[in-house]
Amino acid sequence: LFRAATTAPRTAASDEQGRALFGVGSCLVAISWIPKSTATTALAQMAGFKVGRHDEGVKMLARVAENPLSVRAPLACSVLLIDLLLMPHGIRNAQARRELAEQLTQRALERWPRSSTFHWLASAEAKKAGKTDEALRHIDEATHECLATDMFDEVPHALTVEKATLLVLALMFDAAALLSKQCLASMERAARPH
Repeated sequence: LFRAATTAPRTAASDEQGRALFGVGSCLVAISWIPKSTATTALAQMAGFKVGRHDEGVKMLARVAENPLSVRAPLACSVLLIDLLLMPHGIRNAQARRELAEQLTQRALERWPRSSTFHWLASAEAKKAGKTDEALRHIDEATHECLATDMFDEVPHALTVEKATLLVLALMFDAAALLSKQCLASMERAARPH
């Protein structure tokens, strides 16, 4: 599978290549998130994956994310941003990763402006950059896009908690406390038997 992903011709019409690149790239990146001392890493190695090939996985996902015809582009972009913004990498190349995340987030929002996922990830990127006002704007946009669908009756709790956290960072403690109380009440209502 790895050989197929890396040797297939680079054409936009090659759905097989995109599928292979996304699958192998996602696995290589996800394996890097697992601590090396766990049994899961040993299982991955027995399955034929070489641990420590994170950068190769990122390159594969980037090829998929950059393909304007790929149906997997939004997923590849999401995995890349989650890797850049939410997974621990220590201080190695921190500034370069943050700049890449900012560029990737901007491109994603240009391509998929109504995506609640990309607004949430843009909020995480802005928070990392210390741009709390921008992070709040994106979390509000993510909330708006969620509620614009028929999938949610109320704001997803994860977005509410994230907004409360951003309000604390903005030193808006009263607003954060009120939002947190509303979120807890909503969670309690959701946990009650119907």
